[in-house]
Amino acid sequence: MFEAAGCSPADALTVVDHLVESCLFGHDSHGSLRVYEYIDQILAGTFDPKGIPRLERQNGVTACIDGDSALGQVAGRLAVETGVSLARAHGVGVVTVRNCSHLGRIGAYPLSVARQGLIGLAFVNAGRLGRQIPPFGGIDGRISTNPIAFSAPRPGQDPILVDMTTSVVAEGKIRIAHNRAEQVPAGWITDSEGHPTRWTPSRRHSASRRCGWLQGVLPRHGGGNPRRHSLRGRGRERGPDHAEQWHVVDGLRSGFLL
Repeated sequence: MFEAAGCSPADALTVVDHLVESCLFGHDSHGSLRVYEYIDQILAGTFDPKGIPRLERQNGVTACIDGDSALGQVAGRLAVETGVSLARAHGVGVVTVRNCSHLGRIGAYPLSVARQGLIGLAFVNAGRLGRQIPPFGGIDGRISTNPIAFSAPRPGQDPILVDMTTSVVAEGKIRIAHNRAEQVPAGWITDSEGHPTRWTPSRRHSASRRCGWLQGVLPRHGGGNPRRHSLRGRGRERGPDHAEQWHVVDGLRSGFLL
């Protein structure tokens, strides 16, 4: 499907491997669920299947990757390669990525670093593409889910991996429940008035995450008009604080703080 949409065989394999591994890790929210989303974005011209990420600038141990509007996993692959190369040369490597599509499961990137014997950290700023989480006490989405991931190698064992969002739950898990016409657990989402809900079909609502509220648009089950939703942030007021922190830091580094 990705090759038919214009991706090179190598890039298509990179994306598919990432999505399949996400499913095998138990994160269907970042697995095959995303295929239609990526294909739709390519067909809409939002992202370029033939984009070639490049090293835009480097200064000492830091570097910035311009994704050239390519699929996120392709840009992420170059970011890992660049970061590992810098770390081996200087002891540490700090790489930012800008101008690409959804990166997928963020834990995959520090895990790749750890499998090469190094410690990996990843922070995400979705920039203009994510406004799903309201600040603590708010109603409308203002902050992205801004996930954080960490991985470290262990002798003779699989690496340690921590992969979390700054909201209560990943937005993709709301999609899964939505596609199955299921209610979500209490505390995940809020309605348009900011009240906790389990997403009853009879009401317009918002989905919220552990760290802060998330707002976005999802299609109704089986088609029809879209529903507004918000995710709750993790740790009540602390989640939005962390999300805003990474929004600023990552945005300044990549030049995408808009």
